[in-house]
Amino acid sequence: MVSTVYLSNILVALAHFISRSDARLVLRIANTPSIHLASRSPRHVLGRNLLPFAYNQADAIIAISQGVRNDIINSFSAEKKKISVIY
Repeated sequence: MVSTVYLSNILVALAHFISRSDARLVLRIANTPSIHLASRSPRHVLGRNLLPFAYNQADAIIAISQGVRNDIINSFSAEKKKISVIY
């Protein structure tokens, strides 16, 4: 499974976890989540709190830049070894 938008990344990771699927889960990160989710809106607060779970569930993560890679490592505790940068 491949997912690319932060909200769908969360939903797909939750579905993957609940279903105990054997499918590999690849999440693509197309922006800097800590900046994109910086407001105090309920949706953004929920997103900030659930993204670490989603990144932990992923078998692989694709970041569109080194800056995005660093952001998800530093802000959301994503595992470095899971992340590939594809510009």
